[in-house]
Amino acid sequence: MKKILIKAAAFILVFVLSVLIFGKVMNRRQNNNMVDMDPASLPVISMSIGDISYNVLRGYSSPRDISYDRDTLTFLDGDRSLDITVKNYGVKVAGSSYEVRNIEDDRLVESGEIELSFNNIGNPIGRISLKDLLIKQAEYSLCIVLDLEDGRDVYYYTRIISGDDRLAYDQVSYALYFHDCLFDKKTAEAVKKHLETNSSLSDNSSFVYVDIHSSFSQVTYGELGVIPYGEPVVSLKESSGNNAVVCIDYMLRSGYGGEFTAYMAHEAITVRYTDKSVYIISYIRTMEEIVNPSEMCVNDKIVLGIADESPEMMESEDGSCVAFVSGGRLFEYNETSSKLACIYSFYDFGAFDVRNIYDRHDIRILSLSDDGNMVFAVYGYMNRGEHEGDVGIAVYSYEDSINSIREMLYIPYDKSADILLTEMDNLLYMNSMGHIYLNMENVVYSVDTEDRTITDTAMYWTGDTLQSSDAQRYIVTMAGDPGTPVSELTVTDLENETSVGVSAGAGEYIRFLGFIGEDMIYGVARRGDVQVETSGNLLFPMYRVCICDGTGKLLKYYEKEGFYVTDAEIKDNRIYLERIAGAPGSYYSTEGDTITASREDVTGRNYITVAVIDKYERYVQIQTRAAGGAGNVRVTTPGEILSSDSAFLDPVETRRTDRFYVYDPFGICGIYLYESAAVEKACDIGGTATQENGNVIWKYSTRKTVNQILEITAESIGEDETSLSVCMDVMMGYEGVIRNSEVLLGKGTPVGDILSENMNDVVILD
Repeated sequence: MKKILIKAAAFILVFVLSVLIFGKVMNRRQNNNMVDMDPASLPVISMSIGDISYNVLRGYSSPRDISYDRDTLTFLDGDRSLDITVKNYGVKVAGSSYEVRNIEDDRLVESGEIELSFNNIGNPIGRISLKDLLIKQAEYSLCIVLDLEDGRDVYYYTRIISGDDRLAYDQVSYALYFHDCLFDKKTAEAVKKHLETNSSLSDNSSFVYVDIHSSFSQVTYGELGVIPYGEPVVSLKESSGNNAVVCIDYMLRSGYGGEFTAYMAHEAITVRYTDKSVYIISYIRTMEEIVNPSEMCVNDKIVLGIADESPEMMESEDGSCVAFVSGGRLFEYNETSSKLACIYSFYDFGAFDVRNIYDRHDIRILSLSDDGNMVFAVYGYMNRGEHEGDVGIAVYSYEDSINSIREMLYIPYDKSADILLTEMDNLLYMNSMGHIYLNMENVVYSVDTEDRTITDTAMYWTGDTLQSSDAQRYIVTMAGDPGTPVSELTVTDLENETSVGVSAGAGEYIRFLGFIGEDMIYGVARRGDVQVETSGNLLFPMYRVCICDGTGKLLKYYEKEGFYVTDAEIKDNRIYLERIAGAPGSYYSTEGDTITASREDVTGRNYITVAVIDKYERYVQIQTRAAGGAGNVRVTTPGEILSSDSAFLDPVETRRTDRFYVYDPFGICGIYLYESAAVEKACDIGGTATQENGNVIWKYSTRKTVNQILEITAESIGEDETSLSVCMDVMMGYEGVIRNSEVLLGKGTPVGDILSENMNDVVILD
């Protein structure tokens, strides 16, 4: 009898506890108002060039500075006019206006109202006609403002140019023709002549990356049998004489009905259009499969398909949970609960909406625990949701037990999404104490997720770009002015929040060269060997190159008598050294050398594998830790808890550094403190380099490399003069300044300093 009473009491206790816990969870769900992400609500605007619709503009919720954005270039027609079409998706537009500004100084050139009518499918259309105030071939910024009936003002930006719009039409038209031909191998024979197939320059084993050197089969999608899905989004990125860079974003599908495979692709096509012929100078295509979540888990693997072989991925300490990004979507697989959760995505699988497939954002997994809880960040342009039309960083927490996400904090950003993506690629790390470290404007900020505060750590990087280790746990900072040699580097462990100094010896300078895995590489030069060249560039001949770990412990060094290292490039586990030989004043170039570094490859319990499948070629998968564990799972989509405790953090700018930006067809590809480094990079990739204010300082072009300013005449070199000093005298004389440059150079004053000290209101570019 006593045993029966004990069992009954236990059952009652379990029942009461279950009711209380269930009620608490249900109340939590109801009180926090869990909802799905709001759909995109902002209209898009497209431009017209002839009969082609191009340059689809996404809306911003507040005014932006376009000097940091080179997303699209729109040509005015011969009457200095352009036609716009508003795809409003049912949103009513009450009115529209425009502003034209000078990119360099943001000076207003012209403004006015746009009279809107409707086309035959009910979309607002308008025509902007500008006055004769624009300089031919000069770029200006155009802002179009839509006044929506719900009270919102939405801002749209593009660069405009008054130039040869007929040539631009031919270039865009041919890029589209080339794009269309590739879907049919017979039709593609007509453009096969443009390919420069070279298997030594291009890998033909994956559809993820294809270029002009790939095989004909690879460029024409092999045996995938894909067809376009929705309308392509065509953008004119750059135009320089006969050359134009045209980008096409589009979706593809193979299969029929409900059994189809979706892909997202991006093409960058450089077209050279002349009177005699048309050339495809460059063709680059990236492509990624958008796997149906219900088909991701097969046996003991998670299928990512045609995808990057190094995706954003993290596993919990015991390996029971693994989070990963696939097709722009964040997933978590929980082995314990046999659940695959599609945690965050702007894209709805199977639905084509140009607003949702816009890819100027990224996702970073910051932490993942064994119980499935996660912290992650979404940064860049926000396609939809609470921050639709903003650029910034949103940090979320995911709670597995109630299958929900909650916004913890939001950090706005006032420059372009491209720059923010580059900044976060350099540093966005969270340690076990819940402190997030991120890089903006060469300043490291710390975010306390508990107190919801953001502070300047006073750690600065005075090189071109902040450097972090592969896992971003370690960063290197240094004190001093940009370009000034230093004697010590500081290595900071962001996980333990400790720093150590790595110093050069007495009478020596130290230079950071990069990370290889989690180990730091630096070089040491004798002070007497370091020279400032006449051009103002610093010659830094390093007699020793060292590798140390995150604690500053020396692991390995390279040193060869009579040879000096001037630069290093790191690829995989190899360090390629550029070298000179000789002595100060008589250095000469010599062949490079290589250091092979030993790196321990850490493989988790869940890891990437690649299968070779005839039709799909290299097929990416995640091998889960438990055999057969991923085969039978339930797929869920968490709701978002709307709460008022999300913090809006706006970092205080403590120091501002003018930087130079380099663009390729995919956006920002480099940020530099020195114009020489920016121009060199732009030259190497055939891109564009700009100043902080958006002014173009170098652009790839087929134009003449020499330009004659008619007001400047050549002068002969006199006695005790050099071509450099005469050139400087002529430049300053053009600005009304008379100086003896040879005397100033003889005192050791760098060229840039002489020019900047003697000429006012000019920008000196090295």
